[in-house]
Parts: sequence; C-alpha cells; structure tokens
Amino acid sequence: MNTSGVRVLAVDDDPVALLLYDRVLGDLVDLETHPDAESALEAYRREPAQILLLDWLLPGMDGLELTRQIRQIPDSEDVQILIVTGRDESDNLAQALEAGANDYLEKPVQPAHLKVRLEIAIRNLRILETKRQSERRGALMLQVFDNSLHGILITNTENRIIYTNRAFSRITGYAPEEALGEQPNFLSSGFHSAAFYDKMWHSVHEAGSWKGEIWNKRKDGEVYPEWLEIYTVLNESQELTNYMAHFVDISQKKQNEEQLRYLASYDTLTGLPNRSHFIEILSRALLKAREEKTRGAILYLDLDRFQVVNDTLSHGSGDLLLRDLSQRLRNLMGPTDVLSRTGGDEFAILLEIIDSVDEAVQIIERIKKDFASPFVVDGQEIYVSASTGICIFPDDGTDSDALLRNVDMAMYRAKESGRNTYHFYSPDTNTRAFEHLALEASLRRAIEKEEFVLFFQPLIDASTLKTIAAESLIRWNHPELGMVSPARFIPVAEETGLIVPMGKIVLKKACQTFVDLMNTNLGLEHIAVNVSARQFFQSGFLDEIDEVLASTNMPANSLELELTESAFIQDVDRTVELLDALRSRGIRLAIDDFGTGFSSLSYLKRFPLDTLKVDQSFVRDIHRSADDLAIVRAIIALASVMKLRIVGEGIETQDHSRILREEGCNILQGYLYARPMPAEELKTFLQESEHGLKGL
Repeated sequence: MNTSGVRVLAVDDDPVALLLYDRVLGDLVDLETHPDAESALEAYRREPAQILLLDWLLPGMDGLELTRQIRQIPDSEDVQILIVTGRDESDNLAQALEAGANDYLEKPVQPAHLKVRLEIAIRNLRILETKRQSERRGALMLQVFDNSLHGILITNTENRIIYTNRAFSRITGYAPEEALGEQPNFLSSGFHSAAFYDKMWHSVHEAGSWKGEIWNKRKDGEVYPEWLEIYTVLNESQELTNYMAHFVDISQKKQNEEQLRYLASYDTLTGLPNRSHFIEILSRALLKAREEKTRGAILYLDLDRFQVVNDTLSHGSGDLLLRDLSQRLRNLMGPTDVLSRTGGDEFAILLEIIDSVDEAVQIIERIKKDFASPFVVDGQEIYVSASTGICIFPDDGTDSDALLRNVDMAMYRAKESGRNTYHFYSPDTNTRAFEHLALEASLRRAIEKEEFVLFFQPLIDASTLKTIAAESLIRWNHPELGMVSPARFIPVAEETGLIVPMGKIVLKKACQTFVDLMNTNLGLEHIAVNVSARQFFQSGFLDEIDEVLASTNMPANSLELELTESAFIQDVDRTVELLDALRSRGIRLAIDDFGTGFSSLSYLKRFPLDTLKVDQSFVRDIHRSADDLAIVRAIIALASVMKLRIVGEGIETQDHSRILREEGCNILQGYLYARPMPAEELKTFLQESEHGLKGL
C-alpha cells in the first residue's frame, strides 16, 4: 500500500534485485519495475516518476545514459535518481553525479540501507517541493507587487531601499536604479516636522506598523499627498529583517473632497455661497456683532414672476439669466458684503456692519436702478425686478434661523405690496406671513374640492346695446370666509403656480356654461376667458385647449382668450407660434388691459389678434382728462388701422359710454350695463335684454 504518494521506477536486469525492491518498497511507494533502460524511459515519458533506482550496468542503454536521457526531459530537474553499482564507489560516484544522479547504492543492496536511501530521497523531494512553492509564492508576490496600483518599497534593517515596484516609479518619478540603496527620506517634502517622523517611527518599532496621510515630493519637485502604511517584516525567530511600505497618491481624492466641499457650500450655477454656507457666514457675523456690539442687515431678494420668465424661456436660457443677474449683483456689492443664492430665484445679501438702515435701502435702490436696464439672453431683452425683505440684526433676531425666517416674511410682505419694492421686517409681518401661508394652503384645497365658481360680465355691442358676449371671472366661495376677492388670491396663485390648474378649471367651466347658453338661442356670440402668462407658456397648453373644446363640445370660434401685454412680450417668437396655432383652430384672441404694458407696435403687428381691450385706468377719467382721452383715441385709431375690435372696460357712467361710442369703440363693458353675475343670472339678463338695453 503506497503511503507516501511517491512513484518509483526501479530498473535492473537481475530479476532477484527487482524482487527485492518489490518486497522492501512495495508497501511504501508506487513501485514499477523494468528489466532494461529503454522500457523504463518509455514508462517515464508516459507517466513521470519522482524517484528512479537504476542499475549501473544494463543491457543496451546503461544507467548513466538513462540518467542523462531523463535529465533532458522537461521538468525532471527535481527527480531523485539513485545509481546502483557493484564497482568501486569512488569511481562511480563522480560519473553518477556528473550524469545527473543524486545518490548511489552499492551492491549487494541491503534492505535497511535501501529504505534509508529511499527516505532520504523522499525527504529531498519534500524539501525541493517546499522550495519550489516558496519560489512560486515569491514570484507571485513580486508579480503582485509589481502590478499593484499602490507604490511599494522594501528596505533592509538599515532602512536602505532594496526593492521598488512600477507604481513607485509612476507615482514618485524615480526609476528603480535611482531609489535602490537610498533611504526613503529622500522623498521627504519638508512639510512635516521632525516630531512627526519621530512619532511615526516610534509606532513602527513599538506596534509593528504605522498608517496615515503624509506629504512627499516627486522627482519633479511637486509636493503631493499620499496615504502611507509601513510594516515591519520578521523572520521565524521574530527578528527584524525588513521594512515594507506601500502608499497611494491621494491627490485626486483630495481634489474630489475639495470639490465635494465646494458643492456643499457653493451654488454650481452662479458660484455664489449656497443657503447652508450663507447660514454659516451669518452665524459668524452674528457672533462678531454680539462681541463688538455692532449692527448688520440681511436683504432677501425674490425675483418677481421669474417662474413665468423661466417657463417662457428654455431652462438653459433661464440659467444664463440667473448667471448674468448674479454677476450684476456682485458688481453692486461692497468688498465685505456677502451675496448668496439661497434658492431657485432667491438671493440673500449680508451687510456685516452698518451705521444706518439707510445703507440697506441704498443697495436696494442701486439694484432697482441696475435692473431697469434689460438683461439680454439669446438675443431676447428681458426685464427683471425683485421684491426684497430687510432685517436688521440684532434688532430683528439674534440667531440665523430667526433672522432668515423674519426676512423671508418681510420679502413676502414686499410682494404683497406690489412687487419691485422692499419691506422692513416688523412684528406684524409675522401675522401677514402666516396669513399668506394659510391662504396658499386653502387655495390648494379649493382646487382639489373645486370651490371656485364663475361669474360673467356681459359685453355690450356699442351700436345695438345688445349683449353679444360675456367675460368669465373667477370667484372663490370659501367654506368659512364666503366669497374671497380675486385681488386677494390671484397674486398668491400666480406666485405659487396654482394659477395653472385654476386656469384650467375656469376654461372648462366657461366653455360648459357657453354651450348651455348657446342652446337657448339668446344671441351670445362668444365667451371670453382670461389666460395667465404662466398657463399660456406651459408645456401642453394647446393640448389642454383641444381637450376642453372636445369634452364640452365648445365651438372653437366661440371662445376668446384674453392675455395681457406683459405675457405677449416675454418670448415674442414663442408667442407668435402659439397664437398662430390657436388662430388656426378658429379661437379668438384679445389683448387685455391694452396700454398699461409695453405696447410695442413692432410686436403688435406680428400677433394674429382680434380684439384690443382698453384698460379701465384710461376710461375712469376720460370725461375730464385730455390725456386719457387722447390715449383712448390713439388706441381706437390703432385698432381701426389693424382691423381689430375695441372693448372699453370699466364703463360706470353715461359720460364714459357716450364718449367711447362717439370715438368708435365697438364693445362696452362695465357696471353701467351689468355687474359680474352667476351663470343663472346671466341667462335671465340675456332674456331680459334680448332686444337691447334700454335707457343707456
């Protein structure tokens, strides 16, 4: 039974010798016997053996020649070959060793002697296998080291470099021959103190290792950061034999960390401090103000109607506008002032020290003056204004949270005051701000529960005084407050974007009402619906129109959409595109409040319009203001040349009616004829005035 796992070939032309080998070795090894060298050589080539017992004298090829033949076969260098001879030992030993034998046996072979020689051969095999494994591990380790992405160097006990890998050269710039024999401190950058290195080597010697961040110097002189780990290498006797260090260049990691710190603190679009970083700066300013007993100010700017501008332009153009605007604001700041972009269209300015609150106002006035000049984005002139809240510290708050909350409330108060203005924080601002938030929440609920109702104000034909159309006007029937004035909730709806779903509700209800009235044959030609700029420019507006017309069976030519001048000029090309699409459907188009906005004739002639509505601000004093009368005459003359119908709004007196009819106004609208009314009352009004209004 083979207990060693070793294969042995025994070659002898003496059958007695072969029987001896089998009897002595058969249970110890995997033994195969052969009477001649040729058959043994063939057997070896077929299945190599680890040990060969070869008789010196064999018929044909002798033992020495067989030894030479075996040694020429690849991977046979570790095979243990024992020559068996009866000749003089000294003569045969030299020849055997020269031929490649490892040992010899002298005839007659003694069993005990044979076993000892075999055990020696097996032990030699084990030693060689261990050596080969060690060599393979060493070669593998060197290959791993050399292909490692980490730089590796190994020193002797005198700390002289004896090995470096390719990554070492790539990172440091030094070739192996330039580093070998040197001490690692030739890489020192001079960045660290002697105490740092003393502490590092103390850890290496006491704990057997050290790891940490260190700054070293490349061959070209560049100082760079690396993560370094140093270990001691001990032998079996726990004696120091080497030091090994491996390191990685963390320059990119440092840059990434710096980039992350930047991204965490600065707005990527404008390069300004973001909200969190602004709070840090503000907190330091508040601490300094307490220590030095000084005052400072925070200005909180919110761009007016920026969302409409952003919806009108592409988002890329909106970003360009914000970048340009940020640069303008920077140019208006003092050297110690801090400008931050705290939100999408919100900016904060910190005035760390002020002698007077007038300094805050002066900055706002500079901003208003600068913003009076248009921004030019993609060849388009854009006018921007801002509503600003102002807080003085420590008067209005002693911590950053309170100040930012209060200045935000002051900003909303400025918006409520008409935009493009500013408002100082005061205690009652809190109440107004909470009311604003409550109103926004109620508006959202009102949209979900459809608490809105439509009122309709008749439009009267100036020549016949018959009702030919009606303008739909939204009203909010609040479950607790009753009817809420549009002047109160429309600005909030526009600011929050709720005007879009609200506008869709109005459009659908107005069309449904018209279709119901159309079936009564009371002579109503069309219904007018106000459309906000935000709704007009939103993606899918045309699809929304088509869906409402289809679902209500509303004739397209019975729908008139009213937009303000300011909406038209935000993006003239896009406006023309949308108006053409609406006109192609047969929908009527009107400019509301004409004369109060930009009123550019070059733009106006490009729009496929049907109607101009003269704003009531010109009608109110038309009977006693020559200027207002001249403006109205000019608008009517313009409409006549462009073949547009004119609607006079806000007619409250006989004088208003008479003058507008004399000047050629086509359609009249105002309290003189009828106030806005619910749909049922409109039906009654139409029936009663079917043949025209009397006494007007």
